[in-house]
Amino acid sequence: MQLRHALIPYLYTLSWTHATDDILPIRPMYHDYPDQDEAYACPQQYAFGSDLIAGAVYLARRSDTRMARQVVWLPDGDWYDFFSGQHYAGGGWQRALRSLQDIPVFAKAGAIVPLGREWAGAAWRIRRTGCTRFRRGGWALHVV
Repeated sequence: MQLRHALIPYLYTLSWTHATDDILPIRPMYHDYPDQDEAYACPQQYAFGSDLIAGAVYLARRSDTRMARQVVWLPDGDWYDFFSGQHYAGGGWQRALRSLQDIPVFAKAGAIVPLGREWAGAAWRIRRTGCTRFRRGGWALHVV
């Protein structure tokens, strides 16, 4: 719930882009990468705006790790886990282990994601691993 509220400025930006430029805020991967065969083989993930990729966790969790495994295709370029800042090289499939409450979200290098005030007080925080947060007046920008 906190993440959804923190993303309101980003969602507003995506809605404005949709209204003015007719670009859908949430798109299947093959909309952005029609020439990539892999984009057609990942129906469980989607582009969320121009800078984020999200993949649903839909497999059962393993009893030994209590984590679910999701395989996500990342296009060419550098990508970062939105929450931990871990770097992923694009151009292939990446395995993401998550609890059933977490969703794998990857940000393209150079992404600027405007976030609301709820981000600062949230229980989850970005680790300092290459991502920067700027805060002013309670608002934040997440720069990857």
